[in-house]
Amino acid sequence: SSVSGDVDVSDGVHDVTAESVSGSVHAARINGDLTAQSVSGDVRVETVSGAVEASTVSGNIRLVGVQSKDVRSETVSGNILYTGSIDAGGRYDFESHSGTVRLNIPRGAGATFNVEISADFPVTVPPRSGSGNRRNGRMEFTIGDGRARITAETFSGSIVINSSSDSTTRR
Repeated sequence: SSVSGDVDVSDGVHDVTAESVSGSVHAARINGDLTAQSVSGDVRVETVSGAVEASTVSGNIRLVGVQSKDVRSETVSGNILYTGSIDAGGRYDFESHSGTVRLNIPRGAGATFNVEISADFPVTVPPRSGSGNRRNGRMEFTIGDGRARITAETFSGSIVINSSSDSTTRR
């Protein structure tokens, strides 16, 4: 923990917590569950196998090399990047009030996406091929077997979903 400075943790096991009030948090090579939090700074997570909870009020969140069935990530003012596995039956939540949510997931992953759509005027999303439902400002669609649940929300930004093995962008 730090009140005024960065926190850098690596090679942790079991339950790891890294927190800073005014500084960035970096955690790498964690074999277990991780909680990484900052009030005013970025949160970077690399190579984690376990549940991940990452949050910041004013900063970006970067989750790379994550192998987990439970990921929760939230920032008020910043972007979120997730590059990692999608476990069948897993739960993944990404929320940014003011920023882009970018998900790079493996080709062939099976998940049901629940995506928040916010607008202060009526929006019509044309029907497309494939499975997808729209209701109450949310869009739900499925890829693969749909066993994992992924929720992505942003008020002022984009949601971008890519295959981690593909450079094509899907918004």
